[in-house]
Amino acid sequence: DPLTVGRWNKDESLSLEKTGVFGERIWKNASDSDGSSVANNITAANTIQNGITDDLNLSFCDPLWASILQSYRGYKFNEEDFKDCTGKMGFENTLNEVCLGYARERGVLLAKEKEKIVKEEKVKEEEQVKDASNEVEGKEETGEGSVGVVKEEEGVGVNFRFATVDDEESLRSLADKCQWKFHPKHDLGTSLRSQSNFCIVAEKPSTSSSRTSASAGASASGAGGDGSPSPAVVAFLQYRFCWYRVEEKKRAGNVSTDTISELVIFIDNLVYEDVGGGKGSEGDETGKGKTGEGETPIVSPKVSPKELETAKVLLASLALVHAARSGVWYGMMESPKVQVPFFTKYFRMSNVSRGEESTSLAKEDGSSCVGTVPLVLDIKKCHFKYAILLLEESLKKKSILESSTSCQKKRKYNNVVDDIGSTERMIVHLTKTANGSEEIMSSRSSRAAVGGVFSNSNNTKDESKKKRAHVRLVQTSDAELSNAELFSVSASPASASVGGGGEEKEEVLNPIDPSNIDASVDWNVMRLFPLRSDRTSQNNELGKRDEATDCPSNDISNDIFLSELQQKQTQLALLESSITTTSRRILSKAYDEHTAFATGDRHLRSQRNEQKLQEYKEVQTRLHEAELAWQAQLDQDMDAVCDVCFDGEVIPDNQIIFCDACNVAVHQRCYGIDQIPSGNYFCHTCTHFEIDKEFLAAKRRRDGPPVKITRHPIVCELCPRRQGAFVQVQTLQPAKKAKWVHVGCAKWQGMNYVDIELKDKIEDLTTLKDHFKIQSSACTLCKSSIGALHQCRVEGCDKWLHLTCARSLGKCSVQHGENCEGFYDLESIDHPPWTLACPKHSEIADDPESIKEGSLTTEQLVAIAESYPPEPIPAKPFYKMNATERKEYWSDAENLEEFFEKVLPSLDGAKCALCEMPADPSIDKRCDKCGVLSHADCADPARGDRATCLTCRFTEKNANRLRNYEEPKCHMCSHPNASGGPLLRSFAKPVSMKVWKGSALRFQKSIFGKDKFCHALCGMWNPLCETENNGEAQDTFIDCTNTAMSNGKDHVSHQFRCTLCGLYTGAKVDCSIEGCVAPGGTRMRAKFHVTCARQAGLEVLADVDCMSVKCFNHVECDYVFRARLEDLREIELNRFSSKKFKASVPMTWGHASSLLHATVNILRTLGWSWRWAEWWVDHGDNWEPLIEAGQREEDMTEEELKVVHSTRQSRCEDARQCRLAAFGAALRNRDYDKEEGDDQEPLERALTAIISTRSLVGPLKKREVEFFVTWLALAYRSKSPVLGFGNDKTPVATDCFCVHQEDASPKYELGGRPLPGKTKPQNGKGVFEPRVEEVDDFLKTPVPASPERKIKKKKENKKKRKKKKREEEEEEE
Repeated sequence: DPLTVGRWNKDESLSLEKTGVFGERIWKNASDSDGSSVANNITAANTIQNGITDDLNLSFCDPLWASILQSYRGYKFNEEDFKDCTGKMGFENTLNEVCLGYARERGVLLAKEKEKIVKEEKVKEEEQVKDASNEVEGKEETGEGSVGVVKEEEGVGVNFRFATVDDEESLRSLADKCQWKFHPKHDLGTSLRSQSNFCIVAEKPSTSSSRTSASAGASASGAGGDGSPSPAVVAFLQYRFCWYRVEEKKRAGNVSTDTISELVIFIDNLVYEDVGGGKGSEGDETGKGKTGEGETPIVSPKVSPKELETAKVLLASLALVHAARSGVWYGMMESPKVQVPFFTKYFRMSNVSRGEESTSLAKEDGSSCVGTVPLVLDIKKCHFKYAILLLEESLKKKSILESSTSCQKKRKYNNVVDDIGSTERMIVHLTKTANGSEEIMSSRSSRAAVGGVFSNSNNTKDESKKKRAHVRLVQTSDAELSNAELFSVSASPASASVGGGGEEKEEVLNPIDPSNIDASVDWNVMRLFPLRSDRTSQNNELGKRDEATDCPSNDISNDIFLSELQQKQTQLALLESSITTTSRRILSKAYDEHTAFATGDRHLRSQRNEQKLQEYKEVQTRLHEAELAWQAQLDQDMDAVCDVCFDGEVIPDNQIIFCDACNVAVHQRCYGIDQIPSGNYFCHTCTHFEIDKEFLAAKRRRDGPPVKITRHPIVCELCPRRQGAFVQVQTLQPAKKAKWVHVGCAKWQGMNYVDIELKDKIEDLTTLKDHFKIQSSACTLCKSSIGALHQCRVEGCDKWLHLTCARSLGKCSVQHGENCEGFYDLESIDHPPWTLACPKHSEIADDPESIKEGSLTTEQLVAIAESYPPEPIPAKPFYKMNATERKEYWSDAENLEEFFEKVLPSLDGAKCALCEMPADPSIDKRCDKCGVLSHADCADPARGDRATCLTCRFTEKNANRLRNYEEPKCHMCSHPNASGGPLLRSFAKPVSMKVWKGSALRFQKSIFGKDKFCHALCGMWNPLCETENNGEAQDTFIDCTNTAMSNGKDHVSHQFRCTLCGLYTGAKVDCSIEGCVAPGGTRMRAKFHVTCARQAGLEVLADVDCMSVKCFNHVECDYVFRARLEDLREIELNRFSSKKFKASVPMTWGHASSLLHATVNILRTLGWSWRWAEWWVDHGDNWEPLIEAGQREEDMTEEELKVVHSTRQSRCEDARQCRLAAFGAALRNRDYDKEEGDDQEPLERALTAIISTRSLVGPLKKREVEFFVTWLALAYRSKSPVLGFGNDKTPVATDCFCVHQEDASPKYELGGRPLPGKTKPQNGKGVFEPRVEEVDDFLKTPVPASPERKIKKKKENKKKRKKKKREEEEEEE
């Protein structure tokens, strides 16, 4: 995201100061704890490089962090974005000892065992120094006689704790001495009493010169409750946890944003008294605390800058550790300007003010306080160890600098001035910069910063004898001492008179303003040397050398310090110019590589791999321990215990034999060994893996005894144990690897050998394993459900165990069913054979002495089970699945194929192809060849008990026997056999045979030929045909003599089109309703092929008296598309006897079969919607409400009756919106199969649009729509031939009403129209795809199904008129 990257590039926390020598110790793993040797072995360039590399390693792209950087501008600007966090939120109530412990380890904080010793030393020193004097501003602390002096290497003695309400008075006292005040919205008292506000106090123990006398009877003022002096508060930190609202942009371009709330830490105040210049607080300048009457004075401890700096760093570190332990990773504050360098240096905070005016905190009197700067913090980019190491380095540098100038420190500043003389140069060290120093000195400034006048103490009375002095200020940075910034300061007196000369024209600079330099600045003399008054002559003398000694002349010998600095500066400039380009290129490359690694999947994958490797090592360790324990158990059981029956007794003809390779012990009979071999013996497993050959080869080489095999690379199919006596398992399907099972495990489960003589294989275990997997039981000992289990023998106990786990634990009672002599006598054993007991119900667990040595623990058994290779979990049985699980089951292609294989051949819910009455599974049969279903008495009484239909019987009998064999097909329609129903024999007699004499082949191919067939529907429903049946043993014949034309090719209705398919061929029947008029006709009834009418869902009724066919406008309510859906809904509701759908109820295979067969018939009707959609738009349908028992239509509302009113225009709009006609064409040609995946989402979207059209299907609920869509999609994917789709579709005409009137494009094909459902609904809302402009014949006058003879007559009349007109024209000429 470019927006995120742009914010990240502006992250100021990435531009940190150099880490110094402690960074080298971290990266290079140096052994020196003090870092001295490391500091001597590295260069400044290496240290800088390491610091930059560390910054890059600690940085990564965080969009939330970038958003916080972008949005936070201080509490004043973002006050409405903060919300207090209620409750403790699980935060700690004790300080983190890890942080303080690390500070003690690094020597920053005084170790606990040294605190008492230091405290005693302080008391002794305080007794020697009874009068504490005020420190003079600008003087150095010598350390002699000061109170609380501690060696630098021993750290400081400061304690930390959480503040309580009792501390409010002392904390307010310290806050009054501070230059800045509390945040006005979060008062100190409120903070101490709030659950989400915290306050950490750093305090220093107080000491007294003598204890309070026992007679006083009261403790000293400010003392503890036990009489001991109260500790003095050095500093305290106020912070709280709150919710911060931030807007996070989803992508670049400010397209949209998400408002989120992040739990952050807000640092309210860091309060302490400034001790930089030795200035005490008001009332405590003497260093003494207040005392009560008659009490020994209590000396308030003097807080050194080192102790204050340590307290500040550790206070902030403890707060951030508290936040990190509580899951908080971002923080913010409004920091006073004086604290900004501290937080940016130690904790990598970022300044987000961006030049805005800093906020001001109001004092209690209403005046403005010190300005604040908004800071934000990413806790993941800082660490308490980082801050402590940086603090340690800073303190060490100050210690080194103080020790190097110890000779000058011993002299007071006034004495130094006395010894300088009139022309001296003085180099001073500015140990601490104050707020004003930033204004006085600028880094790498080329001009003089300030001027100043220093007087000689010998001539203090004569103001005119003030001399000029050049002062060089050395500002120490927090990095290497060699990187210190140099600042030159020069000044001239008010009336310049140098050397008694005349008035000297020099640039006069402003004198140093003492108010700009904080009192905490210490001026330490570093070096003194003379300075010539003539600046030009001095510069000339710098280049002179003594010719005799080739050394610098005596005149500039004292200026060697300046020469060295100039030389070092020149070398440094050359070094920087040579390495700048290379370092930038290397840093840029390292930055890019680290960014790609830290933000990519490779880093995450590496972490996951490390975790998995660690887990694998732990499992291997536990597994190795288990193997050692098992081997030890085998060694202890050398008194021959059979691995199968666990019996150590033997008889002459049933000895215990040991495998020479793996040392497994078995009885002869238990392992199927008929005769003891004379030489070496090897078990089945060692023989299979050819261990016997390796053993014998090693023995022949005489390399010593071969190493025993502890286990083979196999697992038992029924338990997790890897060792023991194995035998192969028979596999019903080919497998790459052989499967194995313990002989004991197989016997306990009642499994048998495949060959009782060889005894080398156990019968297949798949059914047994699946049984236990379905039960989802787990072993109580190893916690796994591997293989097969045994239940505890105690009645009512529901614990299950593996046989081998019970044996290995040694605490379970296991009763085998046989021993070396054979099966046990039931009277001789205490428990039933082949049973075991869990540790709770076993008598062995009560007697520890009976437990065998070397038994495994439950942890070891769990480790062994975890090493077992994972087995595929068997799918949940279909009859136990809920609706969601069924959808997941159908989403798999293999499962769907299995589903159709079970459901489609089933007779549950199937109907006869002729009478459409439900089939009886006990009587009716589906053809085992073609799958057609019909009642035997409806069409084929001669079939009897056979399942093969007449067509398949004829094909099987005559396909290879007849010379001119023709495949049976119906001559009365064009439907395929599969979709048209069963065939019957037919015959027709010609009026005269004279025409056919001499044309036997033509006669055989005509309708009058032998072995002709027609669909039972076409023959039985045609009133001109007659059915002949001579008995149950004879085939049924259809007499078609009255329908056949004399030419033997056509039928008597050949001049009329079928109203559905538009073809002239075949025999048609009229609509049975008097007065019916075909669409587009005037007097003629609608005519149909009976098979076309059945396919399109029209009424094809078989009554006792007659057999009728009705057109779309005259069908009964039961045959309306909406009524068919309601019948399907009733089938589903009857499953759980409810009026509401219950998705969680499982479904049986029989019910699934009923639903699928009913859905196939409904979808078959939709396949003709390309034709009947126009009729539905013009006339609607004949649907009537379903009135249940006890209901009266007159008493019910339209809503209860589910009546939907519609008009021709509304139905036209609905048909176009759901693309009803186009969907029928797509189904007919199976267009959803042409591209992979279209038979799922696009098909379901198209079906959802159809089923959601209220005027077509009525008002449906969402769950009902999902139900219909799911099962209609399943019917399509079943590819049942009954559907009449794809290769089974019915031929149709290519003209007339089968094409669109506008462009003559076929209605029965999509052509250029898009596939319905391919386009998703607009904006993901609704169920209808965007409007598609496509041609249709809705609301247009239907094309009449004119007879063929009329068309021919019109053509002939047209030709005659043209001929007559041409003749008349010729006569006129």
